[in-house]
Amino acid sequence: MVSLKKILFPTDFSANAHHALLHALQLADFHKGELIVQHVVPDYFEKHSHWATLFDIHGMQKYMDGYVDMEMARVLPAGTSDIITRRVICKGKPAEEIAALAEKELVDCVVMGSAKGATTGKVIRLTSRPVLAVSARDDLRGGEQLGKVRKILVATDFSVHSKKVVQ
Repeated sequence: MVSLKKILFPTDFSANAHHALLHALQLADFHKGELIVQHVVPDYFEKHSHWATLFDIHGMQKYMDGYVDMEMARVLPAGTSDIITRRVICKGKPAEEIAALAEKELVDCVVMGSAKGATTGKVIRLTSRPVLAVSARDDLRGGEQLGKVRKILVATDFSVHSKKVVQ
């Protein structure tokens, strides 16, 4: 059985990402693992570099870093003391940055929300790490807690790769 000791949780601070965070925390807490919380800030000036002259880039970066730190502190629940958490802020294209960090850190699993699925689909194609895509549908009604994972559906084509997935 594969244990999940290091989980990457990329977030855009949406409600869907928060829902995925509950799953990531459950997996990390179960194994007393490490949760890497990642936020990717797009490079706003990549397409229109002349805009950079209109803004104080360093001031804007400092403000964004402070905002991201504040949001991450707000999103992570108080009862996560058994889980080692690390915050990572990256600049670039979200799917590429998420996949790069997953490979660099050799994470056991990437847990992310899949609102429309575009970024999640790219991450799945770009990384060799397992990706748990949490549905945008909110199954938690009336403040219920997540239950213990009892059933997992594994789709297989009986290839060598599928045998690894089943494990």
